[in-house]
Amino acid sequence: MPSERAASPVLIVTGASRGIGEAIVQELLRRGARVLGVARNLDASSAPQTQATAENCHHLRADVTIEADRIATVETARHLFGPDRRGNQPIRRANCQPADPVPPSSVQ
Repeated sequence: MPSERAASPVLIVTGASRGIGEAIVQELLRRGARVLGVARNLDASSAPQTQATAENCHHLRADVTIEADRIATVETARHLFGPDRRGNQPIRRANCQPADPVPPSSVQ
């Protein structure tokens, strides 16, 4: 039987350093998810606040409009949390900008 941690979904949230993205990260953590918060700009307030949160939440400075950063984001999530066998998808564009698609990536 898989561990409780391994059974938790792994989610990538962009725009995670403030506003809606930050709120989404906090809610996902409250619900037991493992989260990689991604933002172009990070500061000390982005750091996990408790040990339990620190185990389930990590932050990465990346710009998801750049393919190399998208690839690095997925590789970082896999390295931190292991493979996610639940087929979860990243939560993208957690900001209030016009809805333009994130450029496609070769990441599968």
